[in-house]
Amino acid sequence: MKTIILMFIILFCAIQNSQSYFPEYLIPGENFEFRPFYHKTNINQINQIKSALDARPYDVTEYDIFLDWYQVLTTDNPSGDNRRFWGINKITFRVDTAVLSAIELDAANIIIDSVKYVKDNSKLIYNQIQDIVKITLPKQFFKNDSVQLAIHYTYIGKENKGMYIYEKGRYVGQGPQPKRDSIFVLERIAYTMSEPQNARYWLPCNDSPHDKAMIKMSVKLPFGYNLATNGLRKDFKKIADSIFYYYQSYYPMTTYLITVNASKFRFEEDKYVRKSNPLDTIPLHYYVWEQDWTSDTTDGGAYNARHAFRNVSKMIDTYSNIFGDYPFEKYGMVAVQPFEFGGMEHQTMTTINRSWLRGFSENGIAHELAHQWLGDLITCATWFDIWINEGGATWSEAIWYESLYGKEFYYYYMNQIINRYLSNDVLHNIPIYGVPINSIFTYPISILEYNKASWVYHMLRENLGDDTFFSALRFLIARHKFSSIETVDFLVTMREYLIEPPLNLDKFFEQWIMKAGHPIFEISSKSAVGNNYYDIEVNINQIQEGSNIPEVFEMPIELLLYKDSLVQKTHIIYMDKRSQSFKFTIDFRPDSIKINTNKILSRVASNILAVQNNQISRNQKLYPNPVQAGSNFNIDINITINDNLLVELYDILGNKMNTLYNEQLTPGNYNVQLPSAGLPSGQYLIKYTNGKDSGINRLIIIE
Repeated sequence: MKTIILMFIILFCAIQNSQSYFPEYLIPGENFEFRPFYHKTNINQINQIKSALDARPYDVTEYDIFLDWYQVLTTDNPSGDNRRFWGINKITFRVDTAVLSAIELDAANIIIDSVKYVKDNSKLIYNQIQDIVKITLPKQFFKNDSVQLAIHYTYIGKENKGMYIYEKGRYVGQGPQPKRDSIFVLERIAYTMSEPQNARYWLPCNDSPHDKAMIKMSVKLPFGYNLATNGLRKDFKKIADSIFYYYQSYYPMTTYLITVNASKFRFEEDKYVRKSNPLDTIPLHYYVWEQDWTSDTTDGGAYNARHAFRNVSKMIDTYSNIFGDYPFEKYGMVAVQPFEFGGMEHQTMTTINRSWLRGFSENGIAHELAHQWLGDLITCATWFDIWINEGGATWSEAIWYESLYGKEFYYYYMNQIINRYLSNDVLHNIPIYGVPINSIFTYPISILEYNKASWVYHMLRENLGDDTFFSALRFLIARHKFSSIETVDFLVTMREYLIEPPLNLDKFFEQWIMKAGHPIFEISSKSAVGNNYYDIEVNINQIQEGSNIPEVFEMPIELLLYKDSLVQKTHIIYMDKRSQSFKFTIDFRPDSIKINTNKILSRVASNILAVQNNQISRNQKLYPNPVQAGSNFNIDINITINDNLLVELYDILGNKMNTLYNEQLTPGNYNVQLPSAGLPSGQYLIKYTNGKDSGINRLIIIE
């Protein structure tokens, strides 16, 4: 037992140090057949769930990118003209409308030098206004035609947005306690960071999450620099004092998942052996600064990539069992600094904050890896659907810890996740779906997309059961792999897979994603004693209020029936009204009955069952109620056995405040007068016990 307790203490401290419940944004193959995005669902059939997709009349099928980063990595000062680089983006797209004669692309911090039609190398007319470049095509093209354009451009960004450049020796800040060491940039570094729509700040593109394309990447760097990017390296060439890297991705990705990172990185390779096919291995590629790999410190006092990455292969195994085989040609991580964020799940090459190498951010590493399935393999089609990505990855953190420590720790972790949402009242009036793009990754709004949305996955699991839910989730991922989906697609696919689910999926998605808030319960109960059985009646009210909050959350609720402080039995009810009574029979007298809040996102505003005895006598009456503050109130009660009458006062949450009466009485009818003097106005609970007969009533005191 001491070992288990110590393990939990150590893990809890590690979780606290990693700032685990802040969103990551807030912590300091060749044979693939391309499938363009299409809306798979008749959205008019789904109540309340609309499409936010605003697609351009084409689908990009490939970006063939060349970047010349030689100058930005050899100049002393990463500002002004020293930040400029030259690039070419050869874009292939498929026409997705009847007739197309011009296209628009996103381009910010970029000067377009020329646009050419690749087929005949002819120059095209273009017009660049603010962040949009409109290109007149050489002729009219028709639906399903494939067109290839080459865009030559110069990046002129003067600040770190989309493209980040830092000089060697730059002061970053102080390390964590107790060492508080001074942190400096060890080597000059340049990298991109594009979520949500910042790819346009370094690359002309169709910068929308629904449009996935194949990626080829060629980058010119000074010799001695290494490149960390998506896909696998096809070739590299040294020419004079430069080195050219050529990479190719084998599966399509959206623009915000493209990443380019260059510095004097040390490269290390590991591998993951697929359990489904031991002859098939996935390369694991890591890029860190030299001293971060050679360190042997594991107490957080220094960076240690080997220690921080030690469980990646086990994580892949865990998630492969849950979601299906790892889907891409490799997995890797590159540690950068400074980095405004915690981690970013670029497809096949996650970018992490170097601080994670201190060893206290395993949940973050698990989070970004899980995104390879939930976020990269299937991707939110619009930013209104970001909950699919972030909720799924946050929930997956708990899945990883469950694989290590069991289901009880999974529940503990999920409750820690949701506490940030529950403790911030402003979030209770905002739905998960529909947050504006400029707010989705800002604190505290992002807690909806990460923390509350993780409970959407959790509650589906709890309501459907593990076997059904996990198989349905694998079906969803397999159905939509390598494409982008909207919330409505998620719903319809689950509904298609689940023949007779134990909950109304349309209602579930409407009330938990499209609407705001969560249920707030008031609960009370009473029992009648029979011959070796007990008839139980449980009364539940939902008291949540708000213009965008459902008046009733319709859902199954699990009741926990306690005896001697242990759960002896559970009972499932289905609530579909604001106030309901539920009756059932059991073979023991429970000490208390509670709602299982491990399984439903909720608050219990008043739970008189916390008093530990929930039977309400049929032989009593409390009056006047409400009672004037300072005045007496009365209990008329029929005593049936020769025993003590015990009357106790509790606050509305079930905390005992005082004993009001404790006298031996013989059978008969009694009037017991009790004082309210000294009690402020509000609601209280009066509990009385006489042998096996007991009861609880609510008392209201008014000024």
